[in-house]
Amino acid sequence: MSTVMTAIFCYLFDEDGFQQAGRELLKEIKRTRFCENRNEARSMRSLRWHFGIRNEDDWIHTMVTRDPVDRFLSGFVDKCIKMPLPGEYCNGCKANMTCFVIKEYERMVSELKKDRFTRTFEDRHFFPQNCFSSSIVLCGQHQ
Repeated sequence: MSTVMTAIFCYLFDEDGFQQAGRELLKEIKRTRFCENRNEARSMRSLRWHFGIRNEDDWIHTMVTRDPVDRFLSGFVDKCIKMPLPGEYCNGCKANMTCFVIKEYERMVSELKKDRFTRTFEDRHFFPQNCFSSSIVLCGQHQ
């Protein structure tokens, strides 16, 4: 999920606290987000446990995804150009988009052949969002 989307859900979760803390939706960052571990979960199972939900059938599930091209360009500029990280981030391609796209595509094809994903920095920021939905078993098994 994007940092802005996380901030929006945090604001909706605790509007008064968010405002009283002087937080701003567009200035939240992952390392210091206001609602860290308060309204977040890594899976539906842990979310149900955290909030004491016994019957999932009482819930309506929605999935919000971002336009894939917008998500890719935003992620590439943010992670590979504006904030270059040391090491092998961005598939070792730095700001070379052609290199990055080729290596990412090769990795995506390779991962689809496995039974499960090995989640990397690039996966979290560039793989299609529906690959990580707990309601979809594997990215390549749906149309």
